[in-house]
Amino acid sequence: MKGPIKQLIPQGVCLKCKGCCRFSQEDSVWLPTLLNQEIAEFEKLGLAPGLISANKKIRVASFPKEKTFICSLFNPEGNICKIYEQRPFECRLYPFILKRRGAGTCLAADENCPFVAAHKEDAAFKEYASYLINFLQDPGLKDLLKENPQMVGDYPQALELSLI
Repeated sequence: MKGPIKQLIPQGVCLKCKGCCRFSQEDSVWLPTLLNQEIAEFEKLGLAPGLISANKKIRVASFPKEKTFICSLFNPEGNICKIYEQRPFECRLYPFILKRRGAGTCLAADENCPFVAAHKEDAAFKEYASYLINFLQDPGLKDLLKENPQMVGDYPQALELSLI
């Protein structure tokens, strides 16, 4: 895979949002999915195997204060990820996602993300989507995704951008 993913959304915007890492259901399709190698890295970090479900998603914890579920690696008080520097690929990619389209895969964006909703027509958004499409064409990354079919999901309310 070719280097880290450049980020589009300013960190300050994300830290003020109350959307990411929170889920309305314990088994939400939006739960972060892990690459096989990330599961091994989690073990090296000393994170409990119980944090990962059988379908390779990060488990959530009930958060009664907000009547929701939160990622087990998320600190809602500071609105930050406990392993931000080592966060999974899918978390680094978000609010962009890999969506199943027929027998193929397309890059999509979560329209529930306030930033996506406000900026999906902006030139900078479209330029970043082109950057991601190019990034995802890397042969090493394509092989990695073939080895990890769990990374491609069936997401509702996703803005489809391009087949990859």
